[in-house]
Amino acid sequence: QGKFWDYHDALFTQQKRLGDAFYQETAKTLGLDVQKFNQDRGSKAAEAAIAQDVQMAEKLGVDGTPFFVMNGNVFSDSVELSDLETTLAKVKG
Repeated sequence: QGKFWDYHDALFTQQKRLGDAFYQETAKTLGLDVQKFNQDRGSKAAEAAIAQDVQMAEKLGVDGTPFFVMNGNVFSDSVELSDLETTLAKVKG
């Protein structure tokens, strides 16, 4: 419905409130068609996309978020910005 990033940002800024009531509230606040929102999030296409992402994560060994792979270096859980910057500098160089 053209509000993906707005919805995304709302979820990330209110992570302690995650749950169905918050999802519905956020959809309403953003002016989404709530009936379509619920149909879309429970659709076979949504289930297939999630299953595909889970399958890829399992194949890559991802066990949580955040998860980064740069130049063969794996970063997960709490990641220090300085570690990412150091690795990125090596990749760019």
